[in-house]
Amino acid sequence: MQQEHIALLVVGTLLSIIGFLIVFVLNGIKGEIGDIKSQLGKIENDLHGRVTDLERRHDTRVTDIDRRLVHVESRCEHEHGMRTQ
Repeated sequence: MQQEHIALLVVGTLLSIIGFLIVFVLNGIKGEIGDIKSQLGKIENDLHGRVTDLERRHDTRVTDIDRRLVHVESRCEHEHGMRTQ
């Protein structure tokens, strides 16, 4: 009877320790996931800013090309009497 009591006490203690270690590891994983989520948010904001900047520069270049093309078409029409479509 005494041995069973000691065995149950040891098993209970071991299970408690194992449970504590599992919770400790899971909390560490949860913290790491939180850090990764934060870093991904920063990366997302940075990429969004870069894409917006690239899009703005692209639009500016397309507008510049459109202006130059209109100028060339106008000159062709004036000098050669040709209308472009």
